[in-house]
Amino acid sequence: MEQRTLYPWETPAAPPAYQTPAAPYAQAQRTPPTAASPAEAPITTPPAPALLSAEADGTRCVALQWQPPADGLQYRVFRSESPWCGYGLVAETEKCEHRDQVPEAGRKYYYFVQSVRGGHASQASPMAQAETFPALPRPATPQHLRVTLPGGNTAALRWDHAPAAAGYVVFAKTQGENVFVPVGHTFENYFLHTGLPLEQSTEYRVQAYHDSGASAFSSVCTCHARPPRGMPLQPMMQRRFPVFSMPAGHAPAAHLR
Repeated sequence: MEQRTLYPWETPAAPPAYQTPAAPYAQAQRTPPTAASPAEAPITTPPAPALLSAEADGTRCVALQWQPPADGLQYRVFRSESPWCGYGLVAETEKCEHRDQVPEAGRKYYYFVQSVRGGHASQASPMAQAETFPALPRPATPQHLRVTLPGGNTAALRWDHAPAAAGYVVFAKTQGENVFVPVGHTFENYFLHTGLPLEQSTEYRVQAYHDSGASAFSSVCTCHARPPRGMPLQPMMQRRFPVFSMPAGHAPAAHLR
């Protein structure tokens, strides 16, 4: 291409302005390359538990045991009502056993266990299954409740044994009160109640129970404790029944209805 000669009054065109690179690209150009990160340590998956066994222990309990594959492991226990799906976590433990409280009696449950170390879980153990015992019918109502006063502020209660009962809860109500409260628990068909308020009527009733439920209340029996001769009355009248706590595992609160 032939270049034209410029006249004296003409000025040459200015060269195009320099365009700066885009910011990300320029930053990348100015940033030195980073060194390669060291290789991560390999993840060690713990071995799965072995020899998992499940056995019913009552109407709503399954006892599980397994063999530890190594030391220093924790375990996750999973349960389902189907062998194929629906497993949910029910316990985390460091022991090689677990007692699982299940929601229903007379039902089959399926289990597997995982080992855990450092947040990494093993594969599932072999599955185990157990069927809980069927629910028992309600125990019979205690009959022929009777009470005697051997002396002072003590009452001796006795009743006929209720078939299939595992134990009994004794309830009492003093004169002027509206609610029966539990005052004792026994595995036999008799009970000794101390600490009665004197010169007041006390009413009693008894309820039988077992693992699957509680019976209806027995009929009410009433006594009227009197102080022995020579005993001051006023301090004894101020006494009330002590707070009673049911032994764990014997009578759940749902049985005391």
